[in-house]
Amino acid sequence: MKRKNNRSLNILTVFFLLQFPFIHPAPTIAATPTCGELVKSKCLACHYETRICQKIKKGRGKGSWKKTIKAMIRHGAVIGKADQKHLITCLSTADSKVLELCGIKK
Repeated sequence: MKRKNNRSLNILTVFFLLQFPFIHPAPTIAATPTCGELVKSKCLACHYETRICQKIKKGRGKGSWKKTIKAMIRHGAVIGKADQKHLITCLSTADSKVLELCGIKK
């Protein structure tokens, strides 16, 4: 009898575990960096703030920044597609964090 109870317990345990076959922690989603963080990590790795801030003050548009970023990639910058789009938006719209980085008051 004892053996049968253990077997029943084992079957119940297996059944329970089959209900939750892959218990893993929730996948971590990489947080999108802020515009300030992105400019610091991607642009300031090679350029001084003054170079970037001068261009931001001129109010360059998305097309101009896209060309600039593509040129930087040809020169060896490593910027993923998502970061490229985000960076273009940050620089062309003069994001508040980027303006703060440049010491520009809006």
